[in-house]
Amino acid sequence: MGHHVRIRQDPGWALGSLWTSAEQTALDASLIASVNGDGGGTWSPTANVVIQGKGVRLIATTHTISGSHSSVSTNGTTKRLTHGDSDYCVLGPGHAGASVSLRSPVTDARYPMGWSPLGVLTPFAIFATQLGAIARVPLRVHNGARFNAFQFSFSVSLGAVAIPAQLPRFAVFARDAFGDLITVLPYQTVATPANLTAWVAGGATQTFTTTLGAGTGPLVDTSQYSYFAEIVEVSGTGAVQSAITYFDPVMTFDSVLDIRPR
Repeated sequence: MGHHVRIRQDPGWALGSLWTSAEQTALDASLIASVNGDGGGTWSPTANVVIQGKGVRLIATTHTISGSHSSVSTNGTTKRLTHGDSDYCVLGPGHAGASVSLRSPVTDARYPMGWSPLGVLTPFAIFATQLGAIARVPLRVHNGARFNAFQFSFSVSLGAVAIPAQLPRFAVFARDAFGDLITVLPYQTVATPANLTAWVAGGATQTFTTTLGAGTGPLVDTSQYSYFAEIVEVSGTGAVQSAITYFDPVMTFDSVLDIRPR
């Protein structure tokens, strides 16, 4: 039933007038099909609806949040939106929430030697102290979704004097409980720049991104695997130790099905 839509308009009312059977049927159907009715229904507010007061508890296994920008908002200092046991909201086709990007702290990287955090002034970066060194960065992932894009960022020191023969490389792997590895993203090498000026890029942050087809990337399953990225430092002719700074990798996931906690 649309907002403020009446079964009988004002001019139709008169003293002693009787409800018709059609009007009674229409009223009954509208009540059942309202937003809170057993029969479901459609509700199209023209502005965001914010949950306040005692809040809302959703019980019925699943509820679908449809529309590319639809959302459920709460307001207050206590929990306002709760679900029944094992209940959750699912995301309808085309919902913006079906895609999410997660940043993983590069300073959590594990490495036997050859790497160091940049320091207090830049707490979200590391640099290599040994050419060709490999760092493994544990990745934040969205269980049940699919990998869609891999973004790695770095910057080159203004003191670089040549383009390294082996440019930075990046890869992503899944590891099971037995230590066996599955390749999620094979090693990708930064494209060879046109010249030294393009390589240094004025010391600015450069981003290397690999994108897969929507809905075709590997499925994330945290019940069986943990995930990490590998960063391989430059090496070979022209490589200069500690000339490159690496920043937090960002993974983008699509095919997110619902808003259950991950």
